[in-house]
Amino acid sequence: MTVTPQPRRVALGNEVMTVNPQEKDQQIARLLAAVGDEAAALDALEGCVTRLHDSRDAKVALAQLTSADLRAALSMRRQALGEERL
Repeated sequence: MTVTPQPRRVALGNEVMTVNPQEKDQQIARLLAAVGDEAAALDALEGCVTRLHDSRDAKVALAQLTSADLRAALSMRRQALGEERL
């Protein structure tokens, strides 16, 4: 008796793939690419978390400025942004 291979369901993130024997090589390549992307994704996430911590720290520092210092800082920032547009 000959058994025909049946497609299998494989989850990849929110996507569910059906691994068909005829397309197996391409689908395996996609799975390997997804596994290979893990380190890059973690590095990107780590960078984002660092930026969020920096942003929170900046908010705390700005909240401690006097009104006059904050106005002066905002004025300098407006000038710098205006010069960048030129």
